[in-house]
Amino acid sequence: EHVVSDHLQAVLNYGKRPTFGRTDKPVPEVHIFNFDRDLNKKTVEVVIGKKLRSERLFENQEALKAQIQKDIEESKNWFQRQGEKKNAS
Repeated sequence: EHVVSDHLQAVLNYGKRPTFGRTDKPVPEVHIFNFDRDLNKKTVEVVIGKKLRSERLFENQEALKAQIQKDIEESKNWFQRQGEKKNAS
């Protein structure tokens, strides 16, 4: 079942979550912009467009949250530039 059959903008962390206590295996965490539907038990296809930065350990949760906000802004700017390139061709 397709919840949405369109491309959605998002940021992805695929890593071992060092700030929250490492996991043995990397886990994907996806934040979809402007999307509030429940995707639990759903299959989601993720296409990676650009790597923003490597995973790192943050001093605390607040520092991580601040960096995530910067990552979101950088991602939104990247998506906007991609749309402008697409519309220009």
